[in-house]
Amino acid sequence: MKVEVYKELNARQQAVLAAIVEVYIETGEAVGSTLVSRRSIVRMSPATVRNLARDLRDMGYLLKEHSSAGSQPSVEGIRYYVERLLPKRRVANQVKSEISALFGNDFSDTFTLFREMGELLSFLARQLGVVVVTRPINLKLHKIEAIPLSTNTFSILLIFDNGGTRSFIYRSGMEQKRLVALIDVLNERLSGLPLAEITTSIEDRLRDLRGLHDSFIERLIRDRCDIFGTDKSEDRVIVGNPEEGDVLDLTNIGRPLIKSAVERKNENVRLDTDGQIVLVSCEFTSLEGPGIVGFLGPKRLPYTRIVPIVRFAAGAITDHLKGE
Repeated sequence: MKVEVYKELNARQQAVLAAIVEVYIETGEAVGSTLVSRRSIVRMSPATVRNLARDLRDMGYLLKEHSSAGSQPSVEGIRYYVERLLPKRRVANQVKSEISALFGNDFSDTFTLFREMGELLSFLARQLGVVVVTRPINLKLHKIEAIPLSTNTFSILLIFDNGGTRSFIYRSGMEQKRLVALIDVLNERLSGLPLAEITTSIEDRLRDLRGLHDSFIERLIRDRCDIFGTDKSEDRVIVGNPEEGDVLDLTNIGRPLIKSAVERKNENVRLDTDGQIVLVSCEFTSLEGPGIVGFLGPKRLPYTRIVPIVRFAAGAITDHLKGE
């Protein structure tokens, strides 16, 4: 049963739902009324728990496969638990201190800040932390980097002022040292410019380089709309992992969830899911526009730990980027 609008729960219903969700997260199995009645937050008889669980099933918050089985939370039950019950919990002081300390570093750009935040969140919660940078209106180029993939193949990475990125593959016999020197020249001429301006003026700006580095410069000029065009400035997902702090485009995995979370535009903690993957997020704001910070993972995420972290991190990013 799909719940279109939250049906409000009384204190006893909330306690039973919270207990069932938490036991289910721990075990992955249906939860019986006797086990629920033993939880400290419940303090009710098994019979009372069964009656309340029946009400929760009727409202769409619980599921029961057959009469002799216990209950397990529906997606809407987990969403209610995450969005309505857990935000009341406080973040641990140690977590608060580590997130706050991150902003004491001297970051040269927001890209580095978002990457460090994603990695820190992953470390603190042992889950996949994500920072989503939404599409800005006036995107500017921060810098260009050349990342060698093989002897003659490079990934040309464009980093924007909002922390987002875009890349394309360049294959050439050009030596890495020579390409890096050329990238330095491009950064001197293009860094800080709006993408729209680069698209319309790049041919004039690079005219004197065309005879020296024909293939690369011609590629930039010929494909300028694809490389620098503002219509390509999609939301980007910065994924922080203790082992791999790379920037990934999760178009085929998390894009629908990310789009849903961004479109909600709500400052409270939110849960979006496709039934298998879950995104728990909260919006942050800056002078350039909104974004979201959160965790991406399976349905049985440790919500009691990550929800307070998400809420605090979003507020901390907002305060920092607004200079408050």
